[in-house]
Amino acid sequence: MMMGMQPQPLRIPGGDWREFREIHGRKAPEAVRQFIAWSLHRPGAELPARPPAGAPPVPDEVISAFVAWYLRQPGAELPRRPGGETQAQLIRIPGEDWREFREIHGRKAPEAVRQFIAWSLHRPGAELPARPAEG
Repeated sequence: MMMGMQPQPLRIPGGDWREFREIHGRKAPEAVRQFIAWSLHRPGAELPARPPAGAPPVPDEVISAFVAWYLRQPGAELPRRPGGETQAQLIRIPGEDWREFREIHGRKAPEAVRQFIAWSLHRPGAELPARPAEG
């Protein structure tokens, strides 16, 4: 474990986290840390880049399952619709940053992270959480 980094369990909708990871790859947790650091006006911290809006990719296994169901292949079932489920993701965040972020957002700190992810994925109605004034 990195020095001063504490794992924070954050409940993030499974579809959002998968798509966020597709965009950022292994650096998805770093994008969350950067968002928190940017919110806290840490020197050099920048808001992670927001990809252009577009339809999310449909995984190949979902397309294959749908085609099999559509063609009425034996045992084929309609794939589940995405969304709804939330899974805890352990994201290492510098302890001091998380404490300050919680002071600003209170019990809604995890919701601010979820909103950042939803905003970066262009989810309908999602807005970038407010950034407090510096100082």
